[in-house]
Amino acid sequence: MNTWLPIAAGILAVFFWAISFVAIKIALLEMRPETMIFLRQLLGTITVAIIVGLRGRWELPARSDLLRILLASFVGIVLHQWLQAQGMITTTAIASSWLSALAPILLLL
Repeated sequence: MNTWLPIAAGILAVFFWAISFVAIKIALLEMRPETMIFLRQLLGTITVAIIVGLRGRWELPARSDLLRILLASFVGIVLHQWLQAQGMITTTAIASSWLSALAPILLLL
């Protein structure tokens, strides 16, 4: 296996993560945060559906896990994106990206 491939993939992931803050800042000039969050979720759902369709495997979660999955989805996706959008409205894309990147460290303090 090529040793440069994981490094290149990591650099590419960081690049797309960083550029997303600029894209969100621009998008928020044209639409409400709720619309942007809905469109991001729709794009993510379509992407996951395509990947699952190509793999041809789909398993439903157990009923006992549904409440935890819904709660984790709300906090990890909806609430996170809403807070990120509110931050982007009130500050710059660079400051928001730094706050997002440092949040895990700040939570440990």
